[in-house]
Amino acid sequence: MKLIVNRPGLPNIQLDVSSSTTIAEAKNMLSVKECLNPDRFYLSVMQNELNDSITIGDVAVGGSDETAVDLVMEKRGVFVKNIGDGKYLIYGTKTSFQVISIDQDEGSAIKTNVFGIATASEEKDGKKTYQAKIYKANPNHRNKNYRQIKIEGSGKQIKVIKVKTDGAEKELIPLNTLTFDEGQNNPTTGGPDAKEFALPVFMFLTMAGDLIKTVLEMA
Repeated sequence: MKLIVNRPGLPNIQLDVSSSTTIAEAKNMLSVKECLNPDRFYLSVMQNELNDSITIGDVAVGGSDETAVDLVMEKRGVFVKNIGDGKYLIYGTKTSFQVISIDQDEGSAIKTNVFGIATASEEKDGKKTYQAKIYKANPNHRNKNYRQIKIEGSGKQIKVIKVKTDGAEKELIPLNTLTFDEGQNNPTTGGPDAKEFALPVFMFLTMAGDLIKTVLEMA
């Protein structure tokens, strides 16, 4: 049985596997063959990360001898340091987000390169709302370290600055301004455990493929 590993912009990789080979075992094979750190990448299907305990047989469709997955290098994200007054670092979506309070001269690392900065919050009925400017720091594909971001100033005068590896600085321009409401927030949606819901989809596709194969054989 062949596992085809797709890599954007690079040749595909073929691994000899069996239906009982786990994703963790496949990652170890890739680690040896391509000199990759298994902690720096994951395998996915239909943009869903595959849990290490899932087997190749779980994701094979229609009993095929070949199964394709995508190799995704882990994004390190950004490290944000606040130079001015206290602020809020926000990441996620409008209905599933996390808020980190960062005081002066404090910093925090997040595993995304898209984030929001709010300088104040409003509270109503025990729930806070934040109006945040959204920024994006392009990932550095040559370096797996966190992008370094610093925030200067206070209130409407803040500057969000990307510090490059050579020390050069570039001010980031906000992409948008969004309101984040804790009353509409479900931070568990799309979280780390969301990948577990991918397996029933694969199983359904496998059953559908087997059914189609049976119908064709009977015809």
